[in-house]
Amino acid sequence: MTENEIAIKGLKDARKRLAKGAHWIKGSLYAGEKGCCIAGALREVCQEYNPGNRPPVRQLIKDTILRFANKLFPNMQFISLPHFNDYPETKFEHIDKVLQQSIWYLGG
Repeated sequence: MTENEIAIKGLKDARKRLAKGAHWIKGSLYAGEKGCCIAGALREVCQEYNPGNRPPVRQLIKDTILRFANKLFPNMQFISLPHFNDYPETKFEHIDKVLQQSIWYLGG
């Protein structure tokens, strides 16, 4: 699989893991059965779909998500996924929208 294909598969699976907001949390990567943040979900899927945890795939995912997160909140300049996830105004709808836009942007 290409880096884009791995990234798309990982983004789609991360979106499913966050389960329409039911398993999305703020303030921690993981919270047991409660769920995880966007970075935690992506960390899990990158380990599954990205053999050897190749840095280019991780960077592609991060850069793509932050591109759309920064468009969504133009007065902010997010530098990390946890920064976007935990920003006080971020709601699950924002997380889901950014994941959808990232999948589309990468060709999924």
